[in-house]
Amino acid sequence: LMRSSSRLFPVALMSAELVGDLTEDVYLLKPERGPDPSVRIAVTRINDPGQSGHKPPLVLLHGLFCNRHIWWGGDPKGIAASLARAG
Repeated sequence: LMRSSSRLFPVALMSAELVGDLTEDVYLLKPERGPDPSVRIAVTRINDPGQSGHKPPLVLLHGLFCNRHIWWGGDPKGIAASLARAG
């Protein structure tokens, strides 16, 4: 059973980790909006807890037969880490 604070669809926090100086939160969304109710979408949030204030979100979408590891594999020098530190 997935619990969610969203009124739109179920969302579950799958993991929350500290990776170097950044935080990584992985969420599983189950929109139930299409013809296949089993579809789930994984969302990874990378954050620099050392920064304060509101930071606008940046969404990176991978292509077919790829996954988030093309920009985030826990590498503190990768593109996702650089973008998170830049705010």
